[in-house]
Amino acid sequence: MRDGDPLSWHEATGSYVVSRYEDVERIFKDKKGEFSTENYDWQIEPVHGRTILQLSGREHAVRR
Repeated sequence: MRDGDPLSWHEATGSYVVSRYEDVERIFKDKKGEFSTENYDWQIEPVHGRTILQLSGREHAVRR
C-alpha cells in the first residue's frame, strides 16, 4: 500500500487513508492544509480519549 497507493480514498468512511509516515507527518504539520484530525474527534476519542494528534503546545509536549 505504501509503495503502490500511499494516498487512497476510503469510501466507507468518506476519508483518505495516508500510509507513509513522512506524508502523515507533513500533512498534520500543515495547518493550512485540507487534512485534519477531525475524524479522531468522533471515531477515536470516544474509545481511546484524546490522542497526541489532537494536542498542541504544552499538553502535546507533556504527553510526548
